[in-house]
Amino acid sequence: MSDAKANRNSSSEKKAKDRESREQTPTSSEKSLAPKERNAVADPTRKQFYSAARLWAIVLAANLCGTFLTAAMAIHGSILPPLTPFRNH
Repeated sequence: MSDAKANRNSSSEKKAKDRESREQTPTSSEKSLAPKERNAVADPTRKQFYSAARLWAIVLAANLCGTFLTAAMAIHGSILPPLTPFRNH
């Protein structure tokens, strides 16, 4: 009976150690961040917020420009056939 109890105790100790190691192991998203970026996420400041907002604004503007250029090329670049209802020529 004591062997079964000892196995149960060692099993629960092993599970506790596994749980601790998983808690200390960074996730894949945490691994992709540099230490400086991890600190920025952990302790956000107004400057970091404005930097992130500026980055999002630049990305949004670039996406809108790309969408407009792609649509213009599709309509005016003879990519669509002439009988397309979206073409006015």
